[in-house]
Amino acid sequence: MKKSIFLLSLSAIVLYSSCKKSNPSTTPAASISSLNCSAATFSSVLTNGVQTSNVVITIPYTGGNGGSYSNISVNSTGVTGLTAAANASNISNGNGNLILSLNGTPSSAGTASFLVSLGGKSCTVSASVNSTVGAASVTSITCGSATISGTLKENTLATNLQLSIPYVGGNGGTYSAISIASTGITGVTATATAGNLISGNGSLTLLLNGTPTSYGTISFNISIGGTSCIVKLNVTPINGNAMASLDCLNPTLSGTLTVGVNATNIPLSIPYTSGNGGAYPAKSFNSTGVTGLTASYSSGSVVNGNGTLQLLVNGTPSSKGIATFQVTLNGFFCYINVNVQKAPVTKSLIENTWWNYQKTSPFYPTHYFKSNGVYYYQKLGSYSDTGTWSWIVNDSVQIKNTKFSGNNTYSVDRLTSDSLYMSSKGTGNVTFVK
Repeated sequence: MKKSIFLLSLSAIVLYSSCKKSNPSTTPAASISSLNCSAATFSSVLTNGVQTSNVVITIPYTGGNGGSYSNISVNSTGVTGLTAAANASNISNGNGNLILSLNGTPSSAGTASFLVSLGGKSCTVSASVNSTVGAASVTSITCGSATISGTLKENTLATNLQLSIPYVGGNGGTYSAISIASTGITGVTATATAGNLISGNGSLTLLLNGTPTSYGTISFNISIGGTSCIVKLNVTPINGNAMASLDCLNPTLSGTLTVGVNATNIPLSIPYTSGNGGAYPAKSFNSTGVTGLTASYSSGSVVNGNGTLQLLVNGTPSSKGIATFQVTLNGFFCYINVNVQKAPVTKSLIENTWWNYQKTSPFYPTHYFKSNGVYYYQKLGSYSDTGTWSWIVNDSVQIKNTKFSGNNTYSVDRLTSDSLYMSSKGTGNVTFVK
């Protein structure tokens, strides 16, 4: 009995020990084989006296163990005023890159050096700081992320509203004074005095002044550092917003748009919310993408509460695809996408058209014909059925189905006759909708 108790206790100890050993270990400290500062790259140039913002330094390493490292912050030497930093993280298993963010303002021209340590290895990264500033250059400018410090209102003077447009990859270069007249809605000018970009990522700030002549969408064509884009802003009506929102994600087109077919007054409905009963003037909008169409609405008033804006689509679509309308209403704008389908193809039955059918009841005829070198057949329940056409090869193997429509009346001449079947030939038209 004592021996059994002893063995049971020993088993429990072994099991406890095994469980402790199976617990996951903590992440080890970062360790690498080499840190290659000579291959380091900078995402932007550095210039004496020009602010640097989030310039990316990339330093390759080899032999990483996946371990963790603490926050890194290294001040520049030689040319002072800069700091390279990275938040605590983990290195890769194997080869990878240490990414540092560089900020500050270089105190002089020359060489800025950073002593970087990672995973037991150290090296010095050096960057040249230019003494002179060249012409402005950016990698990209994002007009879709522009912000405005106030509100533009119809027939109301705007004074020094700040328009900020973010850019990436600035080189610290200089740009001349900027003056841009608004389009779409006239009356407003965006201006900026001559200045410098920062090195890295930043924002171009312009001042908006003037009086918008209408409400809706006002546009400014921005060009800086060899890159251009268009800023689009809302101008609200003088009597305030007539509704809370215009729901362009859920339009309803009550009809079909087909390539090359004239569309006449096809209803297009767009929901809106929280109308206040305010009035709006008539407007029309030309399609983009698939061109040739116009969506328009007559003057009217929104309802109090939720309602629907009713437009009519007219014109002839130029191609198959998506037709887009930029619709505006009382200070709101959004994009409506509608589908334009391919036109049906009509073929004339001019070759070898014939019927085969049983002479005795029930009469289930099969219609065969050849058009443009391809054979077709249709099995019908009676002489007046319209059924489904099938494409066949060698009179028997079906390869494609397509709906029948059009003229299915044929002038019939008997060709052959036997005890069970007889064949007739005829002419007519059929439309294949692809």
